Amino acid sequence: MDLTLTEHHRALYDEVNIFIARHRDRAPRPGGGRKQPDRKMRDWQAQLLERGYFARTIPRDYGGFGAEPNVIELAIIADAFNRAGVSPGIHNQGISMLVPTLLEVGTEEQKRCWISPTIRGETIWCQG
Repeated sequence: MDLTLTEHHRALYDEVNIFIARHRDRAPRPGGGRKQPDRKMRDWQAQLLERGYFARTIPRDYGGFGAEPNVIELAIIADAFNRAGVSPGIHNQGISMLVPTLLEVGTEEQKRCWISPTIRGETIWCQG
């Protein structure tokens, strides 16, 4: 298996690094635990969604970026944010568990109602 990055992948890595360098002052501190995301975090999340650095493969109809699944692209984005020590966005149970479930088995009404506010940090879910 050849894992050499293509020109496209190198360009994505450069793009993400440039974004981080230009906008890192707007990023909240990584983490945040169980608290409700504040305005700064939701604004950061909106920027990440707009650029496709978060919710990359969630369809645009539901508030995502709408890209085709690509594990290498996701790894490049995660690596760039990790190396820079910059928040990669909101990660919680709603985003990691509810959203994929709705995409797979939710009704159209459920998808339209819940996915976008969940990935934007406006609605917080928990599983018990």
